[in-house]
Amino acid sequence: MNGKYKFFGLAAVAAAILAGAFYFFYWVKTPAYSLSLITDAITNHDAAGFQQHVDMDRLYSKAYDDFLNAEAKISNLPQSPEGDFIMNYAKALKPQVVNLLKTATLDAVSGQNTDAVFNSKAQQSVMAQNIKKAAAPAGLDIGDVSIISQNGKTAAVQATLHSKKLDKDFTLNLTMNELEDGTWKLLEINNFYDFILEVDAAEKAKLAELNAPIAKKLANMVQFVSGKMTINNQYGFMVDERHWIDVYTQMKNISGKDIANFTYRVTIYQSQNGPELTNFTVYNGDNFPNGQMVNSYRYVELNMFDPNTDTLVKSDFKSLPWKVDIIRVEFKDGSVTELYREVPDDN
Repeated sequence: MNGKYKFFGLAAVAAAILAGAFYFFYWVKTPAYSLSLITDAITNHDAAGFQQHVDMDRLYSKAYDDFLNAEAKISNLPQSPEGDFIMNYAKALKPQVVNLLKTATLDAVSGQNTDAVFNSKAQQSVMAQNIKKAAAPAGLDIGDVSIISQNGKTAAVQATLHSKKLDKDFTLNLTMNELEDGTWKLLEINNFYDFILEVDAAEKAKLAELNAPIAKKLANMVQFVSGKMTINNQYGFMVDERHWIDVYTQMKNISGKDIANFTYRVTIYQSQNGPELTNFTVYNGDNFPNGQMVNSYRYVELNMFDPNTDTLVKSDFKSLPWKVDIIRVEFKDGSVTELYREVPDDN
């Protein structure tokens, strides 16, 4: 998702994918032809032409709402005061994020660098970057493009997109509106919420498939022997309130080789059947010869604004199920075995 040759924002993604599939040269006054005009504007760095055929305010406004709702669904954000606080805070950022996306899109169309917009650590820039990533996941190949319906000055356009990376097809549904000169303007992606959920599910499924054999290898390198966790609380006035977890584990090197360092992930669940309440990683760089045992400790500060923290604090913590997964092992000889964090391009 980096580099000037990648798509920037929903407008560029939707327009380039759809228009690139089929120009419909002989349908000069159709929505499909106008998509080609959008692509031409991007190619020719014609910001004025791009704005003529893309309603960025409407496009990004709806996309922002869809993104928030999809992320809440993916993260299992509960209906609670804490969850409402998080959503209301995110909604308050909407005008700033929409403006950033518009600025970044026009900069990209004009051939300018967008690093200043997306590389900032400001919350609105982080949100804009996340929406950008959601809009253009896992390199997509263009499939069928069709006009689903046309009712007066409004048209529905659908495109099938194939991801070789995920080995899966996706569909984008767009709404376009006719302009006075007979060309059309891109208004919004109707199914962006569903698109985000479908891509997320496909990425998780592919990642699990790729990591399954690697996880078996890692489990035969470092063995989780025993462990315990305690939760600690310090109550006060807002900023003085703290919650943290102390984690103690004992591991054994069963790899047959000396290990330089290893990393494992701890996941805590609300019940045997889920859902997941939190997870964190622990790095151990102690000397770890083959056949030896090593003790590990980790202090984990919990986010008081995370709704799951309240569940952890109020639960019978000792009864909560948890597991340890080895995710990376580096040997003294320099070789490394680790799980994929994201689906690779060449899987």
